[in-house]
Amino acid sequence: MTGKVKSVITLAIIITISAISVRAQRGSIQALLEGLTVGNSGREDLIKYFGMPIEARKVSEWIEEKERERNQVALYGFPDRFNRPSAGRRRTLYEWKYPQLKINFWLLDNPWQLNSIEINTDEIVINGLRVGDKLERLQEIFGEADWFTTEKNDFWVAEYESKGLQFSFARDMNEPKYPMKLAQPTLIRTIEIYDNQASFLSR
Repeated sequence: MTGKVKSVITLAIIITISAISVRAQRGSIQALLEGLTVGNSGREDLIKYFGMPIEARKVSEWIEEKERERNQVALYGFPDRFNRPSAGRRRTLYEWKYPQLKINFWLLDNPWQLNSIEINTDEIVINGLRVGDKLERLQEIFGEADWFTTEKNDFWVAEYESKGLQFSFARDMNEPKYPMKLAQPTLIRTIEIYDNQASFLSR
């Protein structure tokens, strides 16, 4: 066997091993996410499964008050049943970014509590859906959604509150922001899980 042939065979083996490794890594990310529960998992769980984030930032902080509980929940969008505040408790919301995995986590402190997970990769399946799937498939599975956007965002969000899921879609930048007009094709750009009813199920 010539040296040139040996080199080609060696390169092919390396490429094959690398491909297997990438697939295994992708599969393990799904498995690791299955070990997390929004509202219950905390900071140590994220570090255990994913290590420290590439980027972490403080999003907001406030003092929870009993008489303002429902207003605080509505303002920050936190699921009511996961955030039963005691009077005067100070809480801070942090965003932890893992760009290599295309996953972001939002954490509350005092106590540490996983508030939501944002999926930006098509390697993760959430309730039979993944980033890149069409709006029609989403509607086939969950039906019609409640839609919303904000002034600073150039996308619309389809929310299924009973499922604790939000799916964002790019808007048509050639049209006025209101009324809603989505970019074509209408593909899921991100999935956010903010309720432990969401499940990580493979197709």
